[in-house]
Amino acid sequence: SGPALLKVITRFEFSKEMGDEFDYDLRIYEDNVFKTMQYFQTKRSKKVAYSGETNAAAGFKKVFLMDVPEGEHVYKIEVKKPGSGSVLCRPFLKTKVK
Repeated sequence: SGPALLKVITRFEFSKEMGDEFDYDLRIYEDNVFKTMQYFQTKRSKKVAYSGETNAAAGFKKVFLMDVPEGEHVYKIEVKKPGSGSVLCRPFLKTKVK
């Protein structure tokens, strides 16, 4: 519920076949209405690893912030180029003091 500040931490997942750098775009929708586009360029992280055998490697984290207006809202985040890879998103909501 707003007013609030939405902070989203993202990480692109690299497959073993991919290079060490990748650009990705995210489209953000508020209540099914396009709100904004976020553009990121990331590199394969050498420090972040998944446990066990996996075909994926994490990229560096990228962050974006968005103001949430008053009231309740539904947000959708989608990768602009489907099939380009997975993007992990972790949202945080900080309520603004009125």
